[in-house]
Amino acid sequence: MRASKLMPFLHRGFHTTSRRPVPPALLFLLKPIAKFSAILTGRGIRKWFQALDPVERKKVISNLKRYWYIPAGFVTSLGASGTVYYVSHLEDTPITGRRRFVALTHEQIVKISQAEARMLEEQFKHKLYPSNSFQAARVLDIAQRLLRANPELTQMKFEKWNVFVVKDPTVNACVLPTGDMFVFDGILELANTQDQLAIILGHEMAHAVLEHGVEELSLASLVDLVIIFCLAAIWCIIPSDGIAVITHWFYNKVIKLLTHMPHSRAIEKEADLVGLMFAAKACYDVRAGSLLWKKMSHVEKANPDGSETLLLPEFMSTHPDSLKRAEHLDFLLPQAETWRNNMSCPKLPKEDPREAIKVLSDYVNNQLAAEKAGQDLRKVTVQKAELKLS
Repeated sequence: MRASKLMPFLHRGFHTTSRRPVPPALLFLLKPIAKFSAILTGRGIRKWFQALDPVERKKVISNLKRYWYIPAGFVTSLGASGTVYYVSHLEDTPITGRRRFVALTHEQIVKISQAEARMLEEQFKHKLYPSNSFQAARVLDIAQRLLRANPELTQMKFEKWNVFVVKDPTVNACVLPTGDMFVFDGILELANTQDQLAIILGHEMAHAVLEHGVEELSLASLVDLVIIFCLAAIWCIIPSDGIAVITHWFYNKVIKLLTHMPHSRAIEKEADLVGLMFAAKACYDVRAGSLLWKKMSHVEKANPDGSETLLLPEFMSTHPDSLKRAEHLDFLLPQAETWRNNMSCPKLPKEDPREAIKVLSDYVNNQLAAEKAGQDLRKVTVQKAELKLS
């Protein structure tokens, strides 16, 4: 059965400049074609130059030195055009006001997101909780409470929010720019209180409000333009195909580490901030945020059978380190409490939910130590009530 609840609201646009939309399928098709053409062009120039005899080579080099202003002018024109293009596509991020580059139109990202939403709905159509289930009701209660408290969530560029709660152990939740929200069992189990789940849903809804999907695809398109010219240069300058392939691979890795991953971590941090604001204005216990990410850190350290998993350093990840996210949310608590006070929310309970993480930390550390020692702590009686974090 389809576990979906429709929530109609008014909508308003954030873009201040109009752009002519290009079909998304055409964009995705043109990228590999352009990159392949750049490789063929660069390789063709290299092969042509290598086939020349020494006299002709010297003549070509001499002409390049003599008429240096022609290639220099060409590169300068490209640089100037790129700068104008970049500056003309800068705009303010909703809520935070951060300046960012956005090349795609809202219509383009909607088409992409609609296709993704229908794909996910089809993929999980037999695993959706009915709308009258406890799991669906739990998510809907938080979503509606967040929407009532935050006008930004009712002014999106779509007419309704669609909520899908999926019977799947995946520890994940996502909200697409079309208002389609997918929440999985794994995240419901991890965020086992309404306060913790509100932090997660606020974070994901913040991604949609801030249009981070548009921003990431726009950055990828801009980087691809630079890569196309660099690929032509690499395959033109590098003396052999084998070395060119290795250089090409290394270049792509460096670009990913220096552009995509840092930007992805930056927008995750921004979504943490705005998501915390959404939860705070809805009067949730904002202290649950750091508890949640500390729990996530333990999930990353060990899988369900207690064996250790490989953790990548933060600079190689698209997401900030979970413990650092917890620290950042704790740092934001004074501001979050101000947001709550402005909404005349009840005072936070005296019992701090963050104290509960100590129980889980001891349990996970003992599991990992026992695994390394070849012991099985599952044979040892434990009081499960102690592991239920509130």
